[in-house]
Amino acid sequence: MLPFSYTATVSETPRPPCLDFPGQHNPDCCHAFIRIDGELWMFRIDWIVEKGRCARWRGPDIDHMVKMDDGFYPPETGLGWFLGGMWFDPSQRKLYSPLHVEQEGSDRFHPAGGWSSRKIALATSTDKGKTWTYEGDIITPETYFFNREYYKFSGAYYGNGVCDFGYYADIRNGYFYIFPEESWYIKGQWGALWGVRAARGAIADKMAPGTWSYFYDGNWDEPALGGRSTLVAPSHLWGVIYSEYLDQYLCVFPSNKDPWGGPYAHNVDGVMIGACSDLSKQDWVWGYCP
Repeated sequence: MLPFSYTATVSETPRPPCLDFPGQHNPDCCHAFIRIDGELWMFRIDWIVEKGRCARWRGPDIDHMVKMDDGFYPPETGLGWFLGGMWFDPSQRKLYSPLHVEQEGSDRFHPAGGWSSRKIALATSTDKGKTWTYEGDIITPETYFFNREYYKFSGAYYGNGVCDFGYYADIRNGYFYIFPEESWYIKGQWGALWGVRAARGAIADKMAPGTWSYFYDGNWDEPALGGRSTLVAPSHLWGVIYSEYLDQYLCVFPSNKDPWGGPYAHNVDGVMIGACSDLSKQDWVWGYCP
């Protein structure tokens, strides 16, 4: 049992416009929030309906945000999303954003798997997200295949790379942490098994490609570009926070596999709550709440 409790209630407050998706059954995007000069900024990329529209919002808080002109996503990354979080360097006036990347997106839903394995790249912006520059890949899977070549995997499953990540800037100890999910698909079926890895980079290195390492067998010696990694959590590991009261890093996420709809609806079966005393050790303790 975890040494604390967690309570959630449903708010009756109307959903803020920046979090609304009128007319979009499946927006398939995330909201990246960052404070710049005391203001809250939000960035999101809508791929399913808006085909890559890079939306920007700003305001004093999430309930009072104003829509800004759309930005321009870096074309080198193909199908990609802002995901997990961003970092603003006030000395350079520069935004840094890890990106969830799925290439060859035009053939994404081909039965044989028309898009490539997922990976994480870096984009930067010096004009508050109006334009973005692709800086290179920062986290890639140990085996990187185009999914249409899944026959190269000898077993019943094939790997779909690492992505769909959580992000946490551990300012206290000087590291960025990214928690990418590795997915494995049953050949010929739609629906994956997920497991979470961990990668980190020193804040002083400013997320640069080649400076990230994987957590593997209790150490951080493996390169995050194609290195080996250890599972640190089930399903998803998003939304890490640090509690001063508990002196613990915490994470709450749905307990499920993906996709969650249709014949897989039974996969959403509760909530996982995790606590970690030291992110350098990845000593997570998980509690399951049906």
